[in-house]
Amino acid sequence: MNTINRSLHTLGILEDSLKEELLDVRDEISRYANANYGEIIYDNWLKLCEQHPIFLECEETAFMPFTSWYTFCSPIKFNQQTIYSSFLTHHLPLIKNELHSYTLKTLNFWQQCYPSFYYQPEFKVKRIFPLLDIYNGILKTTVSYSDIFIAPKRNDFMTGLLLPLGDGSFTPHYPMLSLPDKLRNDVSTELVTYCKSRWHLSPEDVIKKEYPVLLAIFFKYYMSLPENERIYYPIDQYYQPSF
Repeated sequence: MNTINRSLHTLGILEDSLKEELLDVRDEISRYANANYGEIIYDNWLKLCEQHPIFLECEETAFMPFTSWYTFCSPIKFNQQTIYSSFLTHHLPLIKNELHSYTLKTLNFWQQCYPSFYYQPEFKVKRIFPLLDIYNGILKTTVSYSDIFIAPKRNDFMTGLLLPLGDGSFTPHYPMLSLPDKLRNDVSTELVTYCKSRWHLSPEDVIKKEYPVLLAIFFKYYMSLPENERIYYPIDQYYQPSF
C-alpha cells in the first residue's frame, strides 16, 4: 500500500457534531484575533509591506496567510505570547464548559501548528486530498468542508496553515493559495534553497520565524502569472479579518 492510500486508509470518521464544533472554534480564534489584536496585526503587516513591496500588489490575498502565521507563530512583543496562546489563556476559559473534551484536547495540539508549502500528488477522493510538505515529506490528508469547493489539480503548489482535526485529517485555517504545476519546480527550489542558507536552523524553525520571507518568494511567482491564472482556492469557510 503506498503512502497516500495508507493515509486515506487510516483516516478516521469524525462525528459531525465534533467537526462542526472544531470549525466553529477555528472561526472564533479568527474573531478573537481580529477584535483584540487587529491593529497590531495590521501594523506589522504594513511594516512587512515596506520590507517586501510585492505584498502591496496583492494585499488582500497575501494578508490571509500572513495572519495565519502571525496568529499561531509570532509572539506579541508586550507579552511574548502568540495570539493563539492568548486565546487559550484568556478566551477559552469563557467557553470551555460548552465544548467537548475531544475539542479541548485537539485545541492543545493546535499550539504546534505552523504554515508550510505543499504540492498535490496524483490522488484525490472528492473533498479529501493529500498535500505533501516539501520540507519534511509528511503527507497531510486535507479535507474541505466548504459549500464552495474547487479541487486542487495534480501537482498544484500550495501554501497555508493546516489544522489537525484529531482523526488523521487536516483542514485549513484560512483558504490555501495555489500556483500551477509549471511553476512548482522553480518556486520549491528557491524556497528550499533559502531554508538551507539558514543552516543553523531546522526548516521548521525557519518557517516559524521567517514565513513572511518565504511567502514573499511565493508571491513573486504568483504575481508573475497572468491575472486570470492567479488561483485562489476557497477550500474552506473562513472569517476574514478587516483592514
